[in-house]
Amino acid sequence: MAAVFTTWSDLHAQLLNDYAELVAGGALRYADYAIETGTGSRKVSYRSGEELLRQIDHAATMAAMTSDTLRLRTCAVPAR
Repeated sequence: MAAVFTTWSDLHAQLLNDYAELVAGGALRYADYAIETGTGSRKVSYRSGEELLRQIDHAATMAAMTSDTLRLRTCAVPAR
């Protein structure tokens, strides 16, 4: 059964822990997680180191979008 997370930050932390185990010489294992948020649920899994890194990046982006740490940039447009 997949572990279920309720925040992207918690899922991101778990994925980083999985990556740390891999870097420390642990065997790569298939992982299957689920994220349940107010906007629905999503399955997150990986089978390779490359997929794990992509999932880490995606979880970090989603965590930033759901927190106050994301700052969007705007471009100044000359007045007409």
